[in-house]
Amino acid sequence: MNAREHRRQATRTSSTAPARATARWLIAITGVLGGAAVGGCGSSAPHGSPVLQQVYWETRAGAQALYWSTIPTDGPLPATVPPGATQFDLVFDRVIDGSKVEDTVTVNGVSRQQPKAMPPVMATWPDMDMSASADPGFYLSVWYNSIHLPPAPQNSSYVYGRQTASNPFAPAPDASGTGGVTMPSTYPSNTTISICINPSGITSEYDEPMAALPPDMSGKCPVPDGPAASWPAITVMTAPFAAAINPPPGFVPGTDTGAPVATPTYVPTNFAVPLQFNNLTVDLATELSQYVQVRQNGALLIEGQYTLQASVSDPTLIFVQPGSLQIWDSGAQLDVTLSAGLKDIYGATLGNTQSASFIPCQLVGEDGGVRICAPPIHPDGGAADAGDVSASSDGSSDADGGVDAIDAADDTPVDAASD
Repeated sequence: MNAREHRRQATRTSSTAPARATARWLIAITGVLGGAAVGGCGSSAPHGSPVLQQVYWETRAGAQALYWSTIPTDGPLPATVPPGATQFDLVFDRVIDGSKVEDTVTVNGVSRQQPKAMPPVMATWPDMDMSASADPGFYLSVWYNSIHLPPAPQNSSYVYGRQTASNPFAPAPDASGTGGVTMPSTYPSNTTISICINPSGITSEYDEPMAALPPDMSGKCPVPDGPAASWPAITVMTAPFAAAINPPPGFVPGTDTGAPVATPTYVPTNFAVPLQFNNLTVDLATELSQYVQVRQNGALLIEGQYTLQASVSDPTLIFVQPGSLQIWDSGAQLDVTLSAGLKDIYGATLGNTQSASFIPCQLVGEDGGVRICAPPIHPDGGAADAGDVSASSDGSSDADGGVDAIDAADDTPVDAASD
């Protein structure tokens, strides 16, 4: 099992640490009473306050980035991170007491771990509504894992905060459907996020509290303990709301890892154009189409001639697919535009219009390295005439310069040059 699969486990070994320590203590005492003990007793874990060494940031697209580190060899770190994150990982230099992070719950004789209702780690930002009566649009479940996160030392462990779509401790929905429901969780764009850590909730197995964070790399944030109380905090700056149309593999909008393709790219006629956002955006069913414009050879397509479909695995990835047209017209240039007024779920706007062009092509041959596409099957409704094929199939787009397409059926890469 790889490290990521380990981190997704619902059951943690760390919560049984106090029980293991007690068992070792009883064995040692028994040995002393029986005259068989020859040395010390207790846990084999070293003493010392846990030191926070690294903070990782993970997005819905599966990208993981090191954002904060006290290890000099980790090199330059990003100034911002995408707001649409699924979790952050706090890596410590030793095994910690997992019972302060998770509770052990036994149901029908089966024990499992669950996050504490009042976890030792919180995430806040300016203007966040912290009132108890508010229906929060954000809930953070905090877990512990005693499995080290490579390439950290073998004796390291980590605590991670994962956003969930609902609060498991909220009242169950009533007959009207209210209560216990929150909107999908993410972070606001272009905002400073504080990851607040309770030192007395992050301790060694000997109850030694977490070591102080470097003053020049941390701050403080108010907590529910009282008006004068505060916890140390790691600050994270999220990137402005951003989008990329047909991004190259591994591209994460709002970071410096890539750039959208500017020139038309040959794609299959059933190509699903991916719109990759760096945050959750407006409702797909009722609002998003107001901000999406699709043209085929210059003619504006209406909703129904194309459809919008969210990725099953990543709600920040939306596909523009042929609708009643069934396939895009071969040889007819397809232009997709996102309006600058498009908003994320917190109200931040895209700010700049985003556009990309494609040439769907059912390849019938090549002439001197120039692609020859089959004529369109929709002579009207904005599709190109058969006589326009050469105009959209000339060398203006380098076939070898195209990026991979994405098949909406399973989100897996397919060759953009083939149909």
